[in-house]
Formats: sequence, structure tokens, C-alpha cells
Amino acid sequence: LFAGDPGAAGLVEAVANGQKVWRLGTLNLSGVSGAWIGDLTAAHVTLSDDSGVWLEAQDARLTWRPAALLTGRLIIREAHIEDALVLRRPVLSAPPEGRGLDLSLSAPDIRVDTLRLAEPVAGVDATLQIAGAVETRNGSLSSLRFEAVRADAGTDRALLLFEPGTDRPWTVAVEGQPGGVAAGLLGAEDGTEATGGTSG
Repeated sequence: LFAGDPGAAGLVEAVANGQKVWRLGTLNLSGVSGAWIGDLTAAHVTLSDDSGVWLEAQDARLTWRPAALLTGRLIIREAHIEDALVLRRPVLSAPPEGRGLDLSLSAPDIRVDTLRLAEPVAGVDATLQIAGAVETRNGSLSSLRFEAVRADAGTDRALLLFEPGTDRPWTVAVEGQPGGVAAGLLGAEDGTEATGGTSG
């Protein structure tokens, strides 16, 4: 299977469909293709909560190192989505009982080229670009960086940064114009511009 089984794509699709993604809902994949299990692309991806589908994505590619799972690590070289649509805010399910698997995660290259937000999400239709990276060790967060920039209009942008070992490991920076995405999400009609950090 790791060496390039031509049935790997079909197996991944069968196993992944119906799986829960944290509290965000149920995953469904279709059109999974790839030469081997470590480099796969799904033509269509959805996440559904109890009210139905709230996220749709097209052309989602994942390159990772399957053998690293044998040592308790999930190493994702690249997670790339060409186009995604958020129809509404999800209805989160109840928190799961227990911690689950304490895998160490490394994902240095997470990108969404086009993330479209429908009006119910933030009060305005918008298109964003997303880039980020995350690393955990034994189930605990060790580093995080995510940046969202509005691509269709305005100056809305947000940055979330976690840098352990510093006086203020958490940094959050948000900039948004009146009537924009950030203002809609935060309920600030006159726009918002803020930068802050926490020591916890």
C-alpha cells in the first residue's frame, strides 16, 4: 500500500467517508486519485453538520509521509485546496470524550488559494486567501501560524501566531474595513483594527 498500490485512492475514499472531523462535522470525499497513498487529490470534499453541508472544496491535494505514523507522527508535506466555499457557520457537535490519539503533527505548508465566504458567514460575500502552518508534539500545540487576506476587495486581513518560549506566545492581529469580513465576524459595524498578545 505504501509503495504505490493503485487501489490506494479508492481505499482512502472508502475509509475517510463518514469520518468525524473534530467537532466540525462529517467528512465526505469523491473523485480521489493519485499514484500512491502519500500523494492524493480529492476532486470534491464536503463537511456536514446536523443541518447539512456547510463547506465544499474542490481539488484538495494532500502529500504526506505514511510511514511516519509508525513512530507516532503525522507529517503532512503539503495540504493544498484550490477552491473552497463556506456556505454558513457550522453547528459544532458536543466535545468528544477523552483525548484520542496523541499524534505529533507537522504541517508546514497549508494553503487555500480561493476561500469564498457566503453572506451568512460574515454578513457579506467575500473571497479570501489562506496560508498557514501548524506543529504539535504528543497532542500539544508547539507552533502555529495562519494568515487570511481578503482577495476580492478591501483590506481585511487576520494573523494568528503561536510562538512558544516567548513572553507573549499568542499573537492575534486583525484589520478590517466597515462592512467587511472581519467586522461581520466580530460584530464591529465600524470596522476593526487590533493587535494583541497573551502570556498564557
